[in-house]
Amino acid sequence: MGESEDNILALAYATRRLGIDSVPVNFLAPIKGTPLGATRTLTPEKCLKAAGLFRLLNPTSEVRARAAESSSSARGRATSSTPSIRFS
Repeated sequence: MGESEDNILALAYATRRLGIDSVPVNFLAPIKGTPLGATRTLTPEKCLKAAGLFRLLNPTSEVRARAAESSSSARGRATSSTPSIRFS
């Protein structure tokens, strides 16, 4: 939702320090016309880098990546039909 690369890096290190067993990495898929529709779009490369960073810094944790839409009506669909990827 607009986090900088420094924010993402700090969060990845925080999850490492906390020793979290399961780390969710969520990506917003903005939809035009919604409150977050103007949010900058992530590229597939940035998503892979973020997921890889969490995997690298949390080698014993389950890292779960998921994309979600930003509209409230789409939110229910996102939780039930959007595929997630597990990096174990």
